[in-house]
Amino acid sequence: MYFTSAEVQNLDETGLRKFLEKRVPEGHHLDYKETLSGNNDRAKREFLKDVTAFANANGGDILIGVEEPQESLEVDAQIHGVDDGGAVAQDLERLASSSIDSRIPGLQIKPLPLRNGKHVIVVHVPPSNSRPFRVDHSGYVNFFIRHSESIFPMRTDEIREAVLASVSSEARVKEYLNRMETDAAQYLAKGQPAFLLQAMPLIPPDHSWDVLSQEFLAVIRDSADERRQKFQHPLDSSVKPTPTIDGVKGRDSRDDPNWITEVHRNGYISAVDLKPLDEVDLSTEKRFCLSKYHCDLFQSFAQFCTEIWQAGRTDAPYVFRCRFLGAKGIYLYARSLSQRFYGPWERPTIEFPDQIRQVGEELGPIAEKWCLDLFHAFGLDGPV
Repeated sequence: MYFTSAEVQNLDETGLRKFLEKRVPEGHHLDYKETLSGNNDRAKREFLKDVTAFANANGGDILIGVEEPQESLEVDAQIHGVDDGGAVAQDLERLASSSIDSRIPGLQIKPLPLRNGKHVIVVHVPPSNSRPFRVDHSGYVNFFIRHSESIFPMRTDEIREAVLASVSSEARVKEYLNRMETDAAQYLAKGQPAFLLQAMPLIPPDHSWDVLSQEFLAVIRDSADERRQKFQHPLDSSVKPTPTIDGVKGRDSRDDPNWITEVHRNGYISAVDLKPLDEVDLSTEKRFCLSKYHCDLFQSFAQFCTEIWQAGRTDAPYVFRCRFLGAKGIYLYARSLSQRFYGPWERPTIEFPDQIRQVGEELGPIAEKWCLDLFHAFGLDGPV
C-alpha cells in the first residue's frame, strides 16, 4: 500500500505532488486514470471492477485525473484533474454503495482540490478480511481480482480461497492471542491480578515491522510526551526497550514495573498493567478494587495502538481483546446510591468480548465498550 487511510484523509495537493515525484509505476497496489471514461453503464462497470479487484487482492489506490508517470513527463503535465470533482466523487460513492456486495469497510473516495479549480479523486481501497466482494450492477454480476497491474475475473478456486481465508484469519488471530495470554499468565506470579490488553491484525502487514527503528522506539518510550500528558497510565517505557524473539518489549521500570508493552513484527500489540488494583482499608478488612479510573488504561492503549500504526504505516482490520487475570476475590468500587463495593468476583478471569476494528474506524468506541463491559461484569448499567 502506498497510502494509509489516515494519510488519504490528510492528503493535499502538495502531498500528492511529492508522491508523484517518486514516479511510482502502476502495479499491484496502484492504478492511474487520466480521465473518467464516461457515465454510461460500461464506464460504471469498469470503475466497480477496479475497486473490487483491489479489495479482493490486498487493497490499493486509484488516482483519477492523473496520468501514469513517464520518463519525459513532468508532474505538472501528469496532473490533469477532473471537473466538478466533488459531485463526481459523491456519484462514485453512491455507485460503490449500491453496486458492490458487500460494502467494503473503510473505502474512501476523496475529491482532492487543485489550485486550478479541478480535483484529483483519490479512491483508497483498504485490505479487508471480508473478501470476496462482488460487482452487482444493472444485471451484471461478477467477481474480479488484481494481479500486478491487470484485472481478471476470479476463478472458482480463487473465490473459494478468499472465503476460506476470511474465515481462517479470525481463527489464526484468536489462536495467537490465546498463546500470548497463556504466556502472560505463566510470566505473572501465581494468581497475580493484571490487565492484559491485546491487538492483532486480521491481515498481516504487507511488510514486517522494523520494531527497533527510531519511529517505533519513540512511540514505545512516549518520546513526544503525548500519552504522559493525557493519561494516568501512559504505557511509556522509561527504560531502554528490550529486543525479543518476536519484536520488542518496553516497561516503565526495570526492577518493579507497573506496566509492560510488547510490539511484534507481525503487527501484534499488547500491554500488561501489573498493578491495576486500588487498596481500600476498611475498619474490618482490606478490599482490592477496580473502578472507573481504569477506563483511562483502555483509552491509553487505544492511543498507543494508533501511534504504533502510524509508525508502521499500517492499514488493516484488527481484533482487540481485554482480559483481567487473577480476578478471583476482587471488587468493583462504584459511587452508586445503594452501595460502593460490588463483588467479589468468583472466577479467575474477567473475559471481555472480543472487538473488531475495521480500517478507518476510531479506537475510542472500543475503549469505551471495554469500560462499559467492566461495569456490566459486576451487574451495573455503566460507569459510576
